[in-house]
Amino acid sequence: MNIEIERVNIANALIKAVVSQEDFTKKLDEIAKKDLKNYRVDGFRKGKAPLKMLKKKFDKELRESTEQSFVSSIYEDGLKQIGITREDVIGDPSFEKLDKDNDALDLEMKVSLKPLFKLEDFSASLPAVKEQTTTAKEVDERIATIALSQTTPEKSDKEVAEDKDFVQLDFTGYIDDVKFDGGEAKDYVLELGS
Repeated sequence: MNIEIERVNIANALIKAVVSQEDFTKKLDEIAKKDLKNYRVDGFRKGKAPLKMLKKKFDKELRESTEQSFVSSIYEDGLKQIGITREDVIGDPSFEKLDKDNDALDLEMKVSLKPLFKLEDFSASLPAVKEQTTTAKEVDERIATIALSQTTPEKSDKEVAEDKDFVQLDFTGYIDDVKFDGGEAKDYVLELGS
């Protein structure tokens, strides 16, 4: 098996491979011996059918399994040769070429890679930051504001609402005695003085 790697650009690589008919047949026989030993064929006990008969009966499945084995092996070897790991690959490889001819394979797969960044001196790009201080009073005021926004108003028996009281009202807005869109609401809550 012959594998060539071509780095197309910073984000892509091309893995090319040619699998000879001899290598393909050898791998097919290995897979057949390993995978078919437990298959049952009529007239034979489980695992006792002749390998030649099993290979003929399961020819399509064996060829697909052999092709997949080579593709996986070529992919892994290609990544090793180019010096990258699976974590550096984006998505699955795409096949640019996959020719099968008399148990020989000729394939090219394109692999998309994470971009490589060279981090140079960035200290000059950092903005100047002025340290800010906060007083205890400012912290307490902010906490009180947040706490107030999380509270549920209580009903009051007051006849007249005062500044900072919340009122619930229904209203309709008019311009020149004509209602306008968005100028009407029911149960609207308003803080007086806000």
